[in-house]
Amino acid sequence: FSLRNGDAHLKNFAVLYEDARNGPFKLAPAYDIVTTTIYLHNETPALPLGKSNKSFKWPKPEDIVKLGGFAGLSDEKSRSIMDEVGAGIRQVLPEMLDTFATFQWNDWGHKMESAWKDGLQNSLDIDLSTHGSTPVTRSESNMGQSPNTSDESTPGERPSPREVGERLFKEANDKRGNPGRNKSAPRQRIPMPPDNSLQR
Repeated sequence: FSLRNGDAHLKNFAVLYEDARNGPFKLAPAYDIVTTTIYLHNETPALPLGKSNKSFKWPKPEDIVKLGGFAGLSDEKSRSIMDEVGAGIRQVLPEMLDTFATFQWNDWGHKMESAWKDGLQNSLDIDLSTHGSTPVTRSESNMGQSPNTSDESTPGERPSPREVGERLFKEANDKRGNPGRNKSAPRQRIPMPPDNSLQR
């Protein structure tokens, strides 16, 4: 919720255990986390915390504390976890901005920063004015420039993400001895089994 990930559905949460009957059980590390609101401005959470998706936007701090109560946590423990999550987001925020700046995607980094700060303030109840400002990163001076979406880079510039991806894909194919599919070659049809072979 705090990262404004509207795609956090049930399949994106998992439990780790050694014995299915006796445990111990623990929550798996977080995965597939995407700040979807920078792409879908009217995005709503996939898990609306017991409320209808139409009426529910993003949880307020009291909603998260209430959820913690259902899990057997005290209000103090829930708020302590919220503070811990908020501290982690603030710690990673400068690295995220620098990574986007590396690929000259400063606009997207700025949008994600705004989304994260919205989550910190309105879902985790963290007052950014009392927690200090975000540490200055090297991306600050370039913030607001348009992302580089060109397929070609001039000498001295970093390659675009697409160029990096294409180079890595080519290197992987070369190692496997697979030059890629010949687009001029006709596609082969896979024969389907007879209908009666699908019946038991």
